[in-house]
Order: sequence, then structure tokens, then C-alpha cells
Amino acid sequence: KAKQMYQQMLELSVCNVSRKVALLEGLAHLHTDIGEYEIAKQLRKECLQILDSLPDDTIVLAEKYFDLYTYKRWKAIVQINLGVIYYFQDNLDKAQELLVPALERIKPLAIQNPEHNNKYLYNALNILGVIRFYMNDYGQSIEYLHQATKPINDMYAKDSVVFSGEYAELLNNLGYITYVAKDYDKSLDYYNQSLSLRRKDYKRLPNLHYENELVRILLMN
Repeated sequence: KAKQMYQQMLELSVCNVSRKVALLEGLAHLHTDIGEYEIAKQLRKECLQILDSLPDDTIVLAEKYFDLYTYKRWKAIVQINLGVIYYFQDNLDKAQELLVPALERIKPLAIQNPEHNNKYLYNALNILGVIRFYMNDYGQSIEYLHQATKPINDMYAKDSVVFSGEYAELLNNLGYITYVAKDYDKSLDYYNQSLSLRRKDYKRLPNLHYENELVRILLMN
């Protein structure tokens, strides 16, 4: 029903570019959630084609379509979400190709309006951190993930279940990557922080995988 509603609204929004971009991205989000990645990719590519076809003149852009902030925000969001799909499909080069410029677009927007943009900044940094790890660039991987700690800290209340789960996962990634990079003291610190958060999360049981990683690091020291 939701997809039908989006399709009907799209047909009514042919001449309204800003509304069409929003609806296409919303429809792509629905397809992403149910694993229909190819459809979601096509919808987001259509979004980017529309955005790339708009005039460079900021005055014309604002008068006919939307203000420059909104334009930049949509461009960044669509690129990030498209990059995430390529990451899900193990196409790391294409994911990185989209995420790197999108990160540069979303950074100033997150400073300007963190409430609406921190989520996308975090997603870009987190995925790029994992990608650089798979490409054996541990230093850049750690740098991206370390940068991701700021937006996620700003996004949620510290006592929320969502914060505990997401931040614990980020800290666990940092723990694993610093472990592979043989920085065992730092790895131990990240793992301990991750475990501490997981134990506070009443919806989760302590995961023995993390306990075992800690034991292994302690033994190596």
C-alpha cells in the first residue's frame, strides 16, 4: 500500500521537482528496507539525474526549485543512501566513489543543522570506515570510525537503548580494527567500552564473542 501511495503521488508531482525527488527517495527507502536493492538503486539514480540536471545558478535554482541548502542536502542524502546499497552488494569501489564526495557535502550541513543531518554523516563515516578496513587501510578506517563517534553521541540520549546498541557496535568495530592493526591497548579499551554499553542494554544478552576477544587480547599482553 505504501509503495502504491508513493507511485500515485509521483504521478501528481511531475512538474514539482523538489517533491518528486523527495518521493523518489522515500520510495527507494521502502525498497531498500525489503531488500529490493536494484529497484532502490534505479530510483536513487533517477534522483541524482534530476538533481544534476538543475541549473548551476543559485538564484534560478532557488526561484524555480528549492534553496541551495535543500539542494545540497538532497544530493548528499541520495549519494549516501545509494553508496550504502552498493556496500550491501559488496561493490566497495562504487560505494566509496559515492560516499567520499557525499561526506564532503554533508559535513558542513551537519554543522549547520546537526539535528537533521547527523544521521547521514554517521552513516557515511561508519560505512567508509568499514570499507577502508576491507581495503586493508587500517589507519584511514580508524580515522573514519573515530570521526563517527561524534555524530552518534549527538544523535541520541545516552541512556537510550538505540544509543547503547549503535554506539556499542561502532566501538566494537574500532576494537576489532585496532586489534588487527596490533594496537592491543587501544583495542582493549574499545572492547571494554562496547561491552559496558551492551550490558546496560536490557534487550541484549552479553555476547560471548566480545568476551572471547577481550580474553585473547589480555593473554597477548
